[in-house]
Amino acid sequence: MTTATVTNIHAGADVRPEDYEFVGLISPIMTKTDEGVAEIKKFSALVRLTAPYYSASKCGHCGANVKYRVVLRHAPTGQHIVVGDTCADNFGLSNDEFRSMKLEAAQTRKEGKTAKAWREYKEQNADLDWDYAEEAQEFGSHIIRDLLVKGRHYGSLTEKQFEFLKKLVLEAADVKVRAEENEAKRALAADAPSGVTTVVGTILSKKYVDGFYGSTHKMLVEATEGYKVWITCPTKLEETEVGSKIQFTCELEVSKDDAKFAFGKRPSKVAILEEVK
Repeated sequence: MTTATVTNIHAGADVRPEDYEFVGLISPIMTKTDEGVAEIKKFSALVRLTAPYYSASKCGHCGANVKYRVVLRHAPTGQHIVVGDTCADNFGLSNDEFRSMKLEAAQTRKEGKTAKAWREYKEQNADLDWDYAEEAQEFGSHIIRDLLVKGRHYGSLTEKQFEFLKKLVLEAADVKVRAEENEAKRALAADAPSGVTTVVGTILSKKYVDGFYGSTHKMLVEATEGYKVWITCPTKLEETEVGSKIQFTCELEVSKDDAKFAFGKRPSKVAILEEVK
Protein backbone atom coordinates (compact mmCIF):
# COMPACT_ATOMS: atom_id res chain seq x y z
CA MET A 1 0.00 0.00 0.00
CA THR A 2 1.40 3.34 -1.04
CA THR A 3 0.86 6.45 1.11
CA ALA A 4 0.47 9.71 -0.81
CA THR A 5 2.93 12.43 0.03
CA VAL A 6 1.54 15.93 0.52
CA THR A 7 3.81 18.74 -0.56
CA ASN A 8 3.58 21.86 1.55
CA ILE A 9 3.28 24.57 -1.06
CA HIS A 10 3.37 27.24 1.67
CA ALA A 11 6.85 26.28 2.92
CA GLY A 12 10.31 27.04 1.60
CA ALA A 13 11.90 30.08 0.08
CA ASP A 14 9.78 30.06 -3.07
CA VAL A 15 6.66 31.43 -1.31
CA ARG A 16 5.23 34.36 -3.27
CA PRO A 17 3.87 36.96 -0.78
CA GLU A 18 1.71 38.51 -3.51
CA ASP A 19 -0.29 35.26 -3.71
CA TYR A 20 -1.55 35.62 -0.12
CA GLU A 21 -4.40 37.73 1.18
CA PHE A 22 -4.78 38.81 4.80
CA VAL A 23 -7.95 37.37 6.41
CA GLY A 24 -7.62 37.92 10.14
CA LEU A 25 -5.69 37.56 13.38
CA ILE A 26 -5.97 34.95 16.15
CA SER A 27 -4.69 35.50 19.71
CA PRO A 28 -5.24 33.66 23.02
CA ILE A 29 -7.18 36.62 24.40
CA MET A 30 -9.95 35.93 21.89
CA THR A 31 -10.92 32.87 23.93
CA LYS A 32 -12.10 35.21 26.71
CA THR A 33 -15.21 36.37 24.84
CA ASP A 34 -18.01 34.65 22.95
CA GLU A 35 -17.31 36.85 19.94
CA GLY A 36 -13.63 35.88 19.98
CA VAL A 37 -14.38 32.17 20.27
CA ALA A 38 -16.80 32.43 17.35
CA GLU A 39 -14.12 34.18 15.28
CA ILE A 40 -11.56 31.44 16.06
CA LYS A 41 -14.07 28.74 15.08
CA LYS A 42 -14.76 30.53 11.82
CA PHE A 43 -11.06 30.73 10.93
CA SER A 44 -10.45 27.10 11.99
CA ALA A 45 -13.31 25.99 9.75
CA LEU A 46 -11.82 27.87 6.81
CA VAL A 47 -8.49 26.07 7.29
CA ARG A 48 -10.17 22.69 7.78
CA LEU A 49 -12.41 23.01 4.71
CA THR A 50 -9.94 24.52 2.27
CA ALA A 51 -6.65 23.02 3.47
CA PRO A 52 -7.40 19.82 5.41
CA TYR A 53 -3.71 18.86 5.63
CA TYR A 54 -3.00 21.99 7.69
CA SER A 55 -3.83 22.91 11.26
CA ALA A 56 -5.29 26.16 12.56
CA SER A 57 -2.97 25.91 15.58
CA LYS A 58 0.28 25.34 13.71
CA CYS A 59 2.21 27.62 11.40
CA GLY A 60 1.47 26.62 7.82
CA HIS A 61 4.97 27.61 6.81
CA CYS A 62 7.23 25.91 9.39
CA GLY A 63 4.81 23.60 11.25
CA ALA A 64 5.54 25.01 14.71
CA ASN A 65 2.80 25.42 17.29
CA VAL A 66 1.92 29.11 17.52
CA LYS A 67 -0.26 31.16 19.87
CA TYR A 68 -0.37 34.38 17.90
CA ARG A 69 -1.42 33.67 14.33
CA VAL A 70 -2.36 35.48 11.17
CA VAL A 71 -4.90 33.84 8.86
CA LEU A 72 -4.04 34.01 5.15
CA ARG A 73 -5.81 32.95 1.97
CA HIS A 74 -3.70 31.53 -0.83
CA ALA A 75 -5.33 33.09 -3.90
CA PRO A 76 -4.21 30.51 -6.52
CA THR A 77 -5.65 27.54 -4.56
CA GLY A 78 -8.17 29.12 -2.21
CA GLN A 79 -6.49 27.41 0.72
CA HIS A 80 -6.52 29.12 4.14
CA ILE A 81 -3.52 28.72 6.44
CA VAL A 82 -2.19 30.32 9.60
CA VAL A 83 1.36 31.53 10.13
CA GLY A 84 3.16 32.67 13.28
CA ASP A 85 5.06 35.88 13.85
CA THR A 86 8.45 34.25 13.16
CA CYS A 87 7.40 33.37 9.62
CA ALA A 88 5.36 36.50 8.97
CA ASP A 89 8.12 38.22 7.00
CA ASN A 90 8.10 35.37 4.44
CA PHE A 91 4.59 36.40 3.52
CA GLY A 92 5.24 40.11 3.32
CA LEU A 93 3.66 40.80 6.68
CA SER A 94 5.02 43.30 9.19
CA ASN A 95 5.83 42.04 12.68
CA ASP A 96 4.34 45.29 13.95
CA GLU A 97 0.91 43.73 13.67
CA PHE A 98 1.96 40.84 15.87
CA ARG A 99 3.67 43.12 18.39
CA SER A 100 0.57 45.26 18.59
CA MET A 101 -1.61 42.17 19.10
CA LYS A 102 0.67 40.81 21.83
CA LEU A 103 0.77 44.15 23.64
CA GLU A 104 -3.00 44.38 23.50
CA ALA A 105 -3.34 40.85 24.84
CA ALA A 106 -0.85 41.55 27.65
CA GLN A 107 -2.69 44.74 28.61
CA THR A 108 -6.01 42.93 28.57
CA ARG A 109 -4.61 40.19 30.83
CA LYS A 110 -3.23 42.82 33.21
CA GLU A 111 -6.57 44.63 33.28
CA GLY A 112 -8.34 41.34 33.85
CA LYS A 113 -6.12 40.52 36.85
CA THR A 114 -6.58 44.00 38.30
CA ALA A 115 -10.34 43.86 37.81
CA LYS A 116 -10.44 40.49 39.58
CA ALA A 117 -8.35 41.86 42.45
CA TRP A 118 -10.68 44.87 42.74
CA ARG A 119 -13.76 42.61 42.84
CA GLU A 120 -12.19 40.46 45.55
CA TYR A 121 -11.11 43.54 47.50
CA LYS A 122 -14.68 44.91 47.48
CA GLU A 123 -16.04 41.53 48.59
CA GLN A 124 -13.57 41.50 51.49
CA ASN A 125 -14.65 45.02 52.51
CA ALA A 126 -18.39 44.59 52.26
CA ASP A 127 -19.04 46.99 55.16
CA LEU A 128 -19.09 49.70 52.50
CA ASP A 129 -21.99 49.75 50.04
CA TRP A 130 -19.88 49.88 46.87
CA ASP A 131 -22.86 50.40 44.56
CA TYR A 132 -23.85 53.43 46.61
CA ALA A 133 -20.25 54.63 46.55
CA GLU A 134 -20.42 54.61 42.75
CA GLU A 135 -23.63 56.66 42.89
CA ALA A 136 -22.11 59.05 45.43
CA GLN A 137 -19.67 60.26 42.78
CA GLU A 138 -22.56 62.23 41.30
CA PHE A 139 -23.46 64.23 44.40
CA GLY A 140 -20.55 63.81 46.83
CA SER A 141 -16.97 64.98 46.99
CA HIS A 142 -14.86 64.62 43.83
CA ILE A 143 -12.38 62.72 46.00
CA ILE A 144 -14.81 59.77 46.01
CA ARG A 145 -14.34 59.43 42.28
CA ASP A 146 -10.56 59.80 42.61
CA LEU A 147 -10.38 56.99 45.19
CA LEU A 148 -12.56 54.66 43.13
CA VAL A 149 -10.39 55.30 40.08
CA LYS A 150 -7.30 54.42 42.16
CA GLY A 151 -8.98 51.25 43.38
CA ARG A 152 -9.88 50.10 39.88
CA HIS A 153 -6.37 50.92 38.66
CA TYR A 154 -4.41 49.18 41.43
CA GLY A 155 -6.94 46.54 42.48
CA SER A 156 -7.19 47.79 46.08
CA LEU A 157 -6.95 50.79 48.41
CA THR A 158 -4.74 51.40 51.39
CA GLU A 159 -6.37 51.16 54.81
CA LYS A 160 -6.34 54.95 55.20
CA GLN A 161 -7.80 55.46 51.73
CA PHE A 162 -10.60 52.98 52.46
CA GLU A 163 -11.48 54.61 55.78
CA PHE A 164 -11.47 58.03 54.14
CA LEU A 165 -13.69 56.73 51.33
CA LYS A 166 -16.21 55.38 53.85
CA LYS A 167 -16.25 58.76 55.63
CA LEU A 168 -16.81 60.64 52.36
CA VAL A 169 -19.61 58.29 51.25
CA LEU A 170 -21.40 58.74 54.59
CA GLU A 171 -21.05 62.51 54.29
CA ALA A 172 -22.35 62.36 50.73
CA ALA A 173 -25.35 60.34 51.92
CA ASP A 174 -26.10 63.01 54.54
CA VAL A 175 -25.82 65.73 51.91
CA LYS A 176 -28.18 63.87 49.62
CA VAL A 177 -30.72 63.33 52.40
CA ARG A 178 -30.60 67.01 53.38
CA ALA A 179 -30.91 68.05 49.74
CA GLU A 180 -33.94 65.80 49.29
CA GLU A 181 -35.48 67.11 52.51
CA ASN A 182 -34.86 70.70 51.45
CA GLU A 183 -36.35 70.01 48.04
CA ALA A 184 -39.45 68.46 49.59
CA LYS A 185 -39.68 71.36 52.03
CA ARG A 186 -39.26 73.86 49.23
CA ALA A 187 -42.05 72.22 47.23
CA LEU A 188 -44.42 72.84 50.16
CA ALA A 189 -43.21 76.40 50.78
CA ALA A 190 -45.50 79.29 49.93
CA ASP A 191 -44.49 81.94 47.44
CA ALA A 192 -43.05 85.07 49.01
CA PRO A 193 -45.50 87.97 49.32
CA SER A 194 -44.63 91.48 48.13
CA GLY A 195 -45.15 94.84 49.79
CA VAL A 196 -45.32 95.58 53.51
CA THR A 197 -45.45 92.28 55.36
CA THR A 198 -45.11 91.00 58.91
CA VAL A 199 -42.64 88.11 58.83
CA VAL A 200 -42.52 85.44 61.53
CA GLY A 201 -39.68 83.02 61.05
CA THR A 202 -36.29 81.57 62.01
CA ILE A 203 -32.85 83.04 61.43
CA LEU A 204 -30.96 80.66 59.10
CA SER A 205 -27.72 82.59 58.80
CA LYS A 206 -26.03 85.96 59.42
CA LYS A 207 -23.06 87.57 57.70
CA TYR A 208 -21.39 90.90 56.97
CA VAL A 209 -21.53 92.06 53.36
CA ASP A 210 -19.20 94.73 52.00
CA GLY A 211 -20.88 97.43 49.93
CA PHE A 212 -20.35 100.94 48.57
CA TYR A 213 -21.10 102.50 51.97
CA GLY A 214 -19.14 99.97 53.99
CA SER A 215 -19.97 96.68 55.66
CA THR A 216 -23.60 95.75 56.36
CA HIS A 217 -24.84 93.00 58.68
CA LYS A 218 -27.31 90.81 56.78
CA MET A 219 -29.44 87.84 57.74
CA LEU A 220 -31.39 85.12 55.98
CA VAL A 221 -34.75 84.30 57.53
CA GLU A 222 -37.06 81.42 56.74
CA ALA A 223 -40.68 82.41 57.30
CA THR A 224 -43.09 79.95 58.89
CA GLU A 225 -44.82 79.73 55.49
CA GLY A 226 -41.58 78.43 53.97
CA TYR A 227 -40.39 81.34 51.84
CA LYS A 228 -37.07 83.04 52.63
CA VAL A 229 -36.12 86.67 53.20
CA TRP A 230 -32.71 88.34 52.82
CA ILE A 231 -32.63 91.54 54.85
CA THR A 232 -30.42 93.87 56.89
CA CYS A 233 -30.10 92.61 60.46
CA PRO A 234 -31.84 95.08 62.83
CA THR A 235 -29.77 96.44 65.73
CA LYS A 236 -32.02 94.58 68.19
CA LEU A 237 -30.99 91.26 66.58
CA GLU A 238 -27.24 91.92 66.33
CA GLU A 239 -26.44 89.50 69.16
CA THR A 240 -29.30 87.08 68.47
CA GLU A 241 -28.09 83.61 67.55
CA VAL A 242 -28.89 81.69 64.38
CA GLY A 243 -31.87 79.41 64.99
CA SER A 244 -33.78 81.99 67.03
CA LYS A 245 -37.42 82.63 66.13
CA ILE A 246 -38.19 86.30 65.43
CA GLN A 247 -40.82 88.63 64.09
CA PHE A 248 -40.51 91.89 62.15
CA THR A 249 -42.35 94.05 59.65
CA CYS A 250 -40.69 95.11 56.40
CA GLU A 251 -41.24 95.81 52.75
CA LEU A 252 -40.67 92.76 50.55
CA GLU A 253 -39.67 92.54 46.90
CA VAL A 254 -39.96 89.07 45.38
CA SER A 255 -36.90 87.80 43.50
CA LYS A 256 -37.22 87.68 39.72
CA ASP A 257 -35.45 84.30 39.71
CA ASP A 258 -37.20 82.58 42.62
CA ALA A 259 -40.84 83.08 43.67
CA LYS A 260 -40.04 81.63 47.11
CA PHE A 261 -37.34 84.21 47.87
CA ALA A 262 -37.69 87.91 48.69
CA PHE A 263 -35.48 90.88 49.49
CA GLY A 264 -36.54 92.88 52.52
CA LYS A 265 -35.85 96.48 53.50
CA ARG A 266 -36.58 98.86 56.36
CA PRO A 267 -37.31 96.25 59.08
CA SER A 268 -39.35 97.55 62.03
CA LYS A 269 -41.45 96.28 64.95
CA VAL A 270 -38.74 93.70 65.68
CA ALA A 271 -39.41 91.06 68.34
CA ILE A 272 -37.55 87.99 69.56
CA LEU A 273 -40.10 85.21 70.04
CA GLU A 274 -37.78 82.31 70.94
CA GLU A 275 -34.07 82.94 71.45
CA VAL A 276 -31.36 80.33 71.06
CA LYS A 277 -28.75 80.73 73.81
